[in-house]
Amino acid sequence: MKKMSAIKNKTKDKGYKKMINLRKPAFIPDGSITAAKIAPGAVTSEKIALDVIDTSHIKNNAITTAKAVEALRRHVYVGDETEVAITGTTEVAVKEFSVAKSTSPLLDWKFMNVQALIKTNNPLYTATLLLYFNDETIPRMTITTTETDYELKSAQCSMDGLLQTKNVVVIKMKSSDPEGIAYNELIDIFTEI
Repeated sequence: MKKMSAIKNKTKDKGYKKMINLRKPAFIPDGSITAAKIAPGAVTSEKIALDVIDTSHIKNNAITTAKAVEALRRHVYVGDETEVAITGTTEVAVKEFSVAKSTSPLLDWKFMNVQALIKTNNPLYTATLLLYFNDETIPRMTITTTETDYELKSAQCSMDGLLQTKNVVVIKMKSSDPEGIAYNELIDIFTEI
């Protein structure tokens, strides 16, 4: 059997044709692979090495907020550590702030996320924290607990249908029992695009 390097094919015009050595890495000249030569969907994230693409390779506005990591789409809007306590089953407003909504891509908030420390005075009574916008009569978000030690709870609500201007956010609390006490110590509000 002849060795691969010794095999030669005769051609009419050039005499001999060289064999391709598949053991050597192929050399592809710069600029020879263009977008027109790449099939749609051929380049996936699994085929891109880490740290290959830096900001110089990305056109301005090429990456939308929808494709950004969640941390970049969120904005800490307000935090309040004032402890409040409400007795009874009637909803009572305990905290209020304003949020601006705009048609600008950076201020057209889609969601509001809340993290709150809440507790009750008795595990038989449910402490409830509710979030309202403007003069709405139905809460957009409700957080509950029956824990007697502060429990960190979180929830999210849609900001659809709000005015493209200043909107008032009202936090109300109540207990499930006339003798029950609902407590809130910390509330953090995040808006999200």
